[in-house]
Amino acid sequence: MRGTSPKVWNSWKAQLFEETYELTKRALRQGLETPVEQDQLINEKKNQALELLASYQIDAQVAKEYWDKLGKNYLFSCKPEEIAWHTSLILKGPTSEINHSLAIKDIEGQIGTKVLVHADQEQFAFAITTSLFDEFGLSITDARIIPLNTGHSLSIHTVLEQNGKAIDESFRKEKLLRKLKSSFGIKDSESIKITRKIPRQARMFRTPIQVEFATDNLNQRTIMDLITGDRPGLLAEISNVLRDNGIWIRMAKIVTVGERAEDVFYITTENSKPLSETQQDELRKKLINVIDNQDM
Repeated sequence: MRGTSPKVWNSWKAQLFEETYELTKRALRQGLETPVEQDQLINEKKNQALELLASYQIDAQVAKEYWDKLGKNYLFSCKPEEIAWHTSLILKGPTSEINHSLAIKDIEGQIGTKVLVHADQEQFAFAITTSLFDEFGLSITDARIIPLNTGHSLSIHTVLEQNGKAIDESFRKEKLLRKLKSSFGIKDSESIKITRKIPRQARMFRTPIQVEFATDNLNQRTIMDLITGDRPGLLAEISNVLRDNGIWIRMAKIVTVGERAEDVFYITTENSKPLSETQQDELRKKLINVIDNQDM
């Protein structure tokens, strides 16, 4: 929520407050001295997801075995409705020869259009998807990149049209899905041309670039906070810089509504280690240089 302008109000922001309220209410009922354990929350999500999976005609035991391969991080990060949808898509998806699954859906009770990408971690799906979202003029309000124990990653994006609503026209969803499928044959995301112009308001008000790092020793990763002015192609540029320097996005929280972007990336080296101070300094310089040059 802090990544949005205090003057901006839309249905997505309303849902964030509603979810925060429900989680707080549950915590108070449980008692702050007896917080809900992670395993308990995961088991509750599994049971709810299994109920939903009945309509997808997927065997419960098969789903449980698949979830064991994904790891707790995935189950803890997603809602039951999302877990059921993802599981049905992946277990009923294409063969490993294609090596990726893509889908677009509006989930009942949730704001925005969800775009799911299940792909090999080496495909740098984040750069491809963000480039296309920018080209389609979609605002990315949230993005979770969850590395799975299977060697794949699951990218879950929530996107809105410029009017702050989900993608309404079915033909537009189909066009986006077709473009995504064809783009996964392109290994260089720079081949995806972004022709959308920078909005006049963004050109008039310049947000100073800030790149800060913190080391998460417990999870062996680096947390990168990046603040700058939002514009078409920004996330693709950031992703390309990370990729070119052998840095992996393990998870991201993208909140870019209005003219200001405040994004958080959880990153590691190729060897799954946090960045050294020298690597952080070098990455900061390269990001500022790329973003500054594009702003000119």
